[in-house]
Amino acid sequence: MTNKQIKELMNTLPSVTCVSYDSWSEEEKQLDKELSCRKMINSCLCYETDFLNSEYCKDYIKELGMKRVKELYNEQLEHFNNCILLYNVYEDSEGVTYNSVIEPEDDGYIHCEIAEDPILNSAIETDETYFTVKLKDEYGRLFRVALSPNVNNNYEEYYIGREIGVKVEKTNIGIYKAVDVTFLQNEMEAEI
Repeated sequence: MTNKQIKELMNTLPSVTCVSYDSWSEEEKQLDKELSCRKMINSCLCYETDFLNSEYCKDYIKELGMKRVKELYNEQLEHFNNCILLYNVYEDSEGVTYNSVIEPEDDGYIHCEIAEDPILNSAIETDETYFTVKLKDEYGRLFRVALSPNVNNNYEEYYIGREIGVKVEKTNIGIYKAVDVTFLQNEMEAEI
């Protein structure tokens, strides 16, 4: 479940400023607990914390049971594996750094635009050569993906400013690989 979907479901719950939590239905209370658990799981995944073996999950196990917490964790982990994790995107006045996650849209693709021409790279760990392309999301966050051999590798198709959607997976050496690419229609192309 994406953070957007979690927020949408949270907005369906009664406001605690208007309605006492005690007057919520059991279904509403259960949904609230599960959404809270999903948010904590996402936070732990973002900071590479082992949620299931941390202090963070103890209250959720008491409220939801270990079986349900593991189900929620596995669902969030499956979603997280299709996200891009960016490290140290912000540093506060005390020197604490924060990570950020770029999630796919409802169609399963991360929507972005090409920020630089593709470059030829190689991974020493695997002795593979591949094209990488630097992308920018709607918030201006930059990230790089490798193009897997099964996607369009026509260098000229990847021009700066072109909008694309990518489905990614993280390789065992920490590289994000685009396993599916779709070229999205630019506004200028739609007018022609």
